[in-house]
Amino acid sequence: MENISQKELFNLLNNEVNELGLDNILLGLNLMYKAFEASEFYSNTEYHRIIDKLNKDLIVIFQSTEEYRKNREIRNQLKSTFGFNAKEFEKHKISKENTIKDLINVVNTETIFYDKKVVITGIFEKYPIRDTLAYYLKCLGADVNTSISSKTNIVCVGTEAGPKKIEKINQLNQSGCNIKVINENELKEILIPIFNK
Repeated sequence: MENISQKELFNLLNNEVNELGLDNILLGLNLMYKAFEASEFYSNTEYHRIIDKLNKDLIVIFQSTEEYRKNREIRNQLKSTFGFNAKEFEKHKISKENTIKDLINVVNTETIFYDKKVVITGIFEKYPIRDTLAYYLKCLGADVNTSISSKTNIVCVGTEAGPKKIEKINQLNQSGCNIKVINENELKEILIPIFNK
């Protein structure tokens, strides 16, 4: 399992949900999480990060199923299993519309974001809804991406940013890339004068 890619894991989980049914999957997960809480690994923060990522993948899969959309009891069980708040999860999503590059409807071409590939990671106190932040950046000509690569130019880093993303930035920069990291204060200095927000 340790060598499986994130995409392969996502597809595997998706197939299991389709084959076994959402209610059976939730029952199994309830038992698994109870065992996890009682284990020696519960105090290990790295395991919590793994479980958290798994939870988010499962939530995306579950939300796409007909059972989730039509069955309130299933939705309540999902919240109980994951301690999941749908509104909180939605805050971290970026709509497809805001990941489509648009250099025509740009309000300001003079910022560092113009015609640059930009990734958002972490939580921003001033911009708690990630899609809103993505919209502002798109209005400045940014090509908003959801993953970091050698083509990334800028990463906006908030609190609780994923350690693997930070590590990837460092690795890419050490290999010759020039990815600029911007924190929330620097971001506000650029956005507030333009959008007054």
